Amino acid sequence: MDGQANSTKERFWELDVLRGLAVLSMIGLHLLADMDYLKIPVRYNHRIWNVAQTLTAGQFLLLAGVSLALGSARLGPAGDRRALLKKQLHRGAGLFAWGMLITFVTKGVMGEGYVVFGVLHLIGFCILLSYPLLGRTWFNLGLGLALIGAGIYVGRWRVVCPWLLWLGVIPAGFHSVDYFPVLPWAGPVILGIFLGHLGYPDHVRRFPLPDRPKGRVVRGLGWLGRHSFVIYLVHQPVLLLLLKVLTGQ
Repeated sequence: MDGQANSTKERFWELDVLRGLAVLSMIGLHLLADMDYLKIPVRYNHRIWNVAQTLTAGQFLLLAGVSLALGSARLGPAGDRRALLKKQLHRGAGLFAWGMLITFVTKGVMGEGYVVFGVLHLIGFCILLSYPLLGRTWFNLGLGLALIGAGIYVGRWRVVCPWLLWLGVIPAGFHSVDYFPVLPWAGPVILGIFLGHLGYPDHVRRFPLPDRPKGRVVRGLGWLGRHSFVIYLVHQPVLLLLLKVLTGQ
């Protein structure tokens, strides 16, 4: 969920802003879900909520893929590929471990509906397996679209065994508050790698943008984007605590 620095040790501000917008959307969506969970009267269109959740998650995952492409491009053609592989393994395993911690915590707190394979599991998994895809462009476009299509197809299946939940094969009656299986959700990550190589070849922005916008809104969104991982980890406990304090529950 973090961005990448460019060759001058600075970040691409537009990616931080896009990630910051996704953070705001995530907080708003989770606020509504938490109010519903605590039985606080709130009216919202569930269909629109589901669409907004899908778009927000897709934005986070696309940006995660772009960051992977930037990390590869920053090394250049003569970069140390072994160092890149080591970094990918370390980063992917770390995010997956955070995901497992969330699994254990939510299982203890919630019981039914706990996080089995959430967004951190997915991003960690994709990072671990993305190394052969880094440096490729159009191949990733086809692969990403194929995974999304496969996920739509597989998502219609209902089985008894839960062991393929991580892939996207769902048992009847399954429910989780945060579920992002490999099919179809690895597709946006791989499409992000495609977009990263297309838009930032050799770690240089291909399209014209101002170097450093000075508006407060842009700076604020950039700050959110730069701290998106920490915000993701802490925002739910903070929201629930605030709602309970405000409602006296």
